[in-house]
Amino acid sequence: MEYFDLVKTILAILVAIVVIILIVLRKKRQVKLNSISLGPFSVEITEENVSVDKIDLQSTPIAGCVGEVLSPPLKIQLQDSNGYPVKNKKVRIELFDENGLLSSKNYCGQTSKTSDQKGFIIFDDLNLNKTGRIYIFICVDGIETRTEDIDVLPPGLNLDFWNEVIGSPQYEEKLNRALRMSGNNQK
Repeated sequence: MEYFDLVKTILAILVAIVVIILIVLRKKRQVKLNSISLGPFSVEITEENVSVDKIDLQSTPIAGCVGEVLSPPLKIQLQDSNGYPVKNKKVRIELFDENGLLSSKNYCGQTSKTSDQKGFIIFDDLNLNKTGRIYIFICVDGIETRTEDIDVLPPGLNLDFWNEVIGSPQYEEKLNRALRMSGNNQK
């Protein structure tokens, strides 16, 4: 009889520990408890739709030529309030220039993707068909972040041609000259 009482006590302690751990995880919004049954000691756990609290820009495009993919690709990681990756979240991007939101006829590539198991998303197929300076808004769960300005150069103009530090006065002068040659007076 003492053996049976000892086993019951150990099982009750284990169930209590599991319940406490699950309650702590639930408060951190990482799991959602659907049911707890003390009879056969079953607990059903499902992942909760964790909200995104931070959009971490891993890499952002610097420049590109008309008709070519922006380089480097836009790579982001979604994180929750504790810095953990958020998976399976749909992210939308919007492209803007000095006149506002670009219409889809001015670019091609995917503008909506879902984060992978580690919270990463890579937009690696964006290219534009007009010169100028653009930026990208990244939108998820009511959070938005913006990239730095991205220069879109006339077609066929190799980025190595510039041989200048992006943002330097020499770079700006060459950019203005190239845009004027392409018929775009705005950057």
